[in-house]
Amino acid sequence: MYKVLVVDDEPIAVESVVYMIKKNFESIDIVGTSRSGKDAIEKAHNLHPDIIIMDINMPGMNGLDAMKEIRLHIPNVSFIVISAYDYFAEAEVMGIEEYILKPVKEVKFIETLNRALSKIILAPMLFGHKS
Repeated sequence: MYKVLVVDDEPIAVESVVYMIKKNFESIDIVGTSRSGKDAIEKAHNLHPDIIIMDINMPGMNGLDAMKEIRLHIPNVSFIVISAYDYFAEAEVMGIEEYILKPVKEVKFIETLNRALSKIILAPMLFGHKS
């Protein structure tokens, strides 16, 4: 099972992402949800997710700052950014490869999450580690 943390300050956005994951991915366990960058950092440290689905524009600590902090302690975590704003250039500098603009279309979300999962599956093979 792959562990996913969903972070967005809009409850409807969290519910939508959780619904799409449960509907389409049996191999994913949603280990938690969060409504702020600060809470996301704490949950990431405690839950050690494989993938974090993160909004950028949140009150308090934004998603970009939260991702930087999380990466310091969990360098191999994969991020999927979902945002109503185009912060792709900033996210790309941080090594964030998956970026979806809101409103999220289910087909696009499924494709993006599948790409992120395939990178997790391939990483041990590329670096000579055994699963």
